[in-house]
Amino acid sequence: MVVGLVSHIGATANSGHYVYIRRCTMHKWILYDDQILKPITIDPEKYSQNACLLLLKKKSSTIHINPENIWKQLNRLSETVREKERQEDRAEKEKTRQETEIRQKKRRADRAEKEKKRQDVEFHQKEKETDRIEKERKRKEKKKKQT
Repeated sequence: MVVGLVSHIGATANSGHYVYIRRCTMHKWILYDDQILKPITIDPEKYSQNACLLLLKKKSSTIHINPENIWKQLNRLSETVREKERQEDRAEKEKTRQETEIRQKKRRADRAEKEKKRQDVEFHQKEKETDRIEKERKRKEKKKKQT
């Protein structure tokens, strides 16, 4: 049976906050929200969707909950989540950096290939021009010999 839960309310670990909900009776709960304690009479389903810690009780045993320990654990959990987000941010930045580097290398390779093609075209144009000049020279020599 669930006797308590810790839930995060907010979009990320850096925004929002954690609350603790403890069962008092079968249908009554207490919400610990920062320094505020207030009874809630609704089922805490809306909190359980974001629950990051469930406190369970065996049917035959009693449980003693120390809210101070829960807040300490909650702070450690929050720091762990923030560190994981920082690691993910660093990994995303590294991935972006690598992708940018790959795009830059590809652009350089494309420019080099384009320059090579331009030089090839220029070489072939000069070669054609040289052949045309040589043919013209031979044609003039042949014509000169005929006269």
